[in-house]
Amino acid sequence: DDQMGGGVLCTSVSAVVSNCVIAGNFAGHYGGGAYSGTLINCVITDNQAINLFIGGLGQGGGAYASDLRNCIIATNRANPQGGGACFGSLTNCLVAYNSAKFGGGACAATVVNCTVVQNGAYDDGLAGPAGGGGVSGGYTLNSIVVQNTGPSGLTNFASPAMSYCCTVPDPGGEGNITNDPAFKDFASGNYRLGSNSPCINAGTNLPPDLSVDLDGRPRVVDAVVDVGAYEYQHLPFIIVPPVSHSVL
Repeated sequence: DDQMGGGVLCTSVSAVVSNCVIAGNFAGHYGGGAYSGTLINCVITDNQAINLFIGGLGQGGGAYASDLRNCIIATNRANPQGGGACFGSLTNCLVAYNSAKFGGGACAATVVNCTVVQNGAYDDGLAGPAGGGGVSGGYTLNSIVVQNTGPSGLTNFASPAMSYCCTVPDPGGEGNITNDPAFKDFASGNYRLGSNSPCINAGTNLPPDLSVDLDGRPRVVDAVVDVGAYEYQHLPFIIVPPVSHSVL
């Protein structure tokens, strides 16, 4: 069906797709890259969900109603909503360089421990404001949502429900911060945390099944989860026993 699931079409989230590259696909309505299914350790890139008719729905350029875990979702496009993903959930994912009118990165999705950066919401000239270059609607937890673009001032988020996130401006809600996340090398696309990042140990701990981050390394270091898709991994501390100064 060319209207949904251009690359992968699943009947439910119980279907698992892992360690795949889903690239260069198209759907006229839902899920340019994938429709439904649980996608693990996948790269979802250069897919489109575009409806060319006025008033038509193109949702989820990368994925629609999917459970995305430890995935890279990049350079996908949808019109009007969910350039990277629409509905469903994203956990430990990097969401970058996607675009849509609403929710350039993700729209109406549950976004947990993700890094959502350099996505865009654009104005297509039709009625109604565009917005949410990073995320639009849904719920976002323990995530970095920065350096996204969009008209109407709604650059990083629109209609936010966010907790323990790093974004600007302050969306309200518990545990959110507006600091620079201090990526290792933003200019070269390295969105791992630098040693001085305020996102280290700034999240709220997750259920125990989330054992690794996007790099496959321990998800929780120093007892508290970091904000974003990557956990900061420091060198192990070496405890030197005290020197004995006994007097004979």
